[in-house]
Amino acid sequence: MYRTGIYIKNFALNSTVQINGIGFAADMEGTQNKVRGIHLLGGNVGAGTTIRIGDGSIFSIRARRSLGIYLEGIFPLTSTTEIWSNHFRISNLLGNTGDRPIGIEAYGTDINNLSIRWITFTSFSFNPPPAPPQASAPQFNYGIALRQNALGKNNEVALNAFNDEIQTLQNAVSVEGFQKTRYCSNTFTGSGYADGCTFSGTCPGTVFTGNIFTFAGLVALKVIDNGTNTVIGAQDQNGNEWHNYLGFEPLDHALCDINPALNRFFVHTLQSTCANENLPCFNEFHPRNIAQDIVEPFFKMQDGVPKEGCPDDPPGFGTDELDRKIAQGLMPYLSDNPAQNWVLERYLYQKFKNNPSFTNEHVSFPPFMSNNANHSVESFYDVNKSIQDALFASENVHAQSQQALADIGLLTDSLIGVDEQIEAAGNGSELEALFQTKQSLIDQIRSLQSNYNNLNVAYQSQVATNLQTAYSLNESVPTTHLYEANEKAFNQIYLLFLMQQGGELMEGQVLVLQAIAQQDPKQGGPAVHAALGLLPECLKPEIPQEYLAIPHEDYFQAQSESAERGNQTAKTLADGTMMVSPNPAYSTFTVQGPWEGNGKLSLLDLQGKLVLSKVFTGSEVVAELTPNTRPGIYLIKILMDDGSSYVEKLAVQPK
Repeated sequence: MYRTGIYIKNFALNSTVQINGIGFAADMEGTQNKVRGIHLLGGNVGAGTTIRIGDGSIFSIRARRSLGIYLEGIFPLTSTTEIWSNHFRISNLLGNTGDRPIGIEAYGTDINNLSIRWITFTSFSFNPPPAPPQASAPQFNYGIALRQNALGKNNEVALNAFNDEIQTLQNAVSVEGFQKTRYCSNTFTGSGYADGCTFSGTCPGTVFTGNIFTFAGLVALKVIDNGTNTVIGAQDQNGNEWHNYLGFEPLDHALCDINPALNRFFVHTLQSTCANENLPCFNEFHPRNIAQDIVEPFFKMQDGVPKEGCPDDPPGFGTDELDRKIAQGLMPYLSDNPAQNWVLERYLYQKFKNNPSFTNEHVSFPPFMSNNANHSVESFYDVNKSIQDALFASENVHAQSQQALADIGLLTDSLIGVDEQIEAAGNGSELEALFQTKQSLIDQIRSLQSNYNNLNVAYQSQVATNLQTAYSLNESVPTTHLYEANEKAFNQIYLLFLMQQGGELMEGQVLVLQAIAQQDPKQGGPAVHAALGLLPECLKPEIPQEYLAIPHEDYFQAQSESAERGNQTAKTLADGTMMVSPNPAYSTFTVQGPWEGNGKLSLLDLQGKLVLSKVFTGSEVVAELTPNTRPGIYLIKILMDDGSSYVEKLAVQPK
């Protein structure tokens, strides 16, 4: 568990959260404690919510897997999160190579309007250098980590500085499956055992422009193969620069070990042939050391003018070669990652629905839209849009609540002033008058707070009514694949969570979310991450290591941890729980438990409908799914004659 400084969830209508000028310091050397400076949990976020963390706040952390700021879950289009003008010093414990601390992490499938700007990142402390030839000890720390945003948009990482003020971070920016985000005008400075910016997973809509690497570490920019066919899209004349650090070059300026054609950097000049920045053979826009496939180069010369600064257009604006390949069905298909092409199709469909004129830019686009009509791509787009639309407040409620909160703020400032006067005043009529003024201010604040509370209730009622449309749409979506069934199941729970349950989860819903969260995202789709983000910390299941993105250098450690978990599996029954295998199941599954005697197995869908039942004797029962059992999440209930009962989740995969 984490020790957390500030934890906030359930943001009401027009919530304003300002955390400015704070200091969070944690030196966990000599312990295994984990910390979070600020944890913001999304999911139940009212319209108009504005979050600002800035004004020179300092986060100084030396610890294992810890975070300065953690943004988790769903932050809808009606919300804005600004993390501006802070300073981060982040280091791991001495000698610890795993459980890496992170300055800022955002994790969630629907994070919108996140802005990370004007921040400096360096290490908490200096690790003394080891024996040559390595220049400095690895810190095993991250500046920014963005994870698994499949639906959100309008996000940016801009004008930040990753430097060696103390020591270079091991990885300045790590991006995994985070879509529709721009990275612009950031500076990456340093050397040693360090990487600048790393992309993995499905990241269409990435705009990487105007960034400057002054680097002598391992790799300045990486697009890596983590088994998910990494995609960021082409970067056309985006004006990024690569410079040497104190005359030394990195091992590689840029590396792409998967599909360079889908991630290509187009630049306007020939490639540098020397490392000396003072000679004509050096060109900062086309670096010299590029790890690439000879047939499909990562960098390619093309006429144009390099862009400067941050673009005005939102990330993913316009169409490119990646969009054309998605529309034409030319994306590589990975049999062990069937969810990826569906995610890419949803990305492109959303782009065209938001910008219909884009479909005129290539002959393949109109047929793509037609082919996805009445398909789960269109159906879940309609569900998501209906949810986002429902969360907006009516113009009248929005304006009145904003005014009420503004007036409460002014009166609160006045109240503070009166308290200061009371403290300075003596006895007599002056003091009595001040107390009367104070009481009048308190009465006004109470009245305004009551008005605001009524407006918030009206907003919540409006949201619940409007979400009925999304609920009906979601219930009507037919599903074939596991990732579709998971999406439908998550939407159903999330909608009930917002409509009827006041932002709280029921016991059965927790079981379903846990079952989804434990699946391989390649099979289970984005709902795997959405489920994990909605679950409270204490209810999150252990995620199999093989389902996590693992940095290359952590491979052997992960293998060791996986083996240890295998040793623990044999102890499951001794712990008094039931074990289901295989899970996910295709046709037949076996249930073992600590029970003896006569019992009955029931398999229920998420609506409580009985799918199959079987009477058994002993501690083990084998059940066979009927041919018409749909892929998705089910609950197994065991009821023994002695009255004892057990519940476990079962995921059903398509045959």
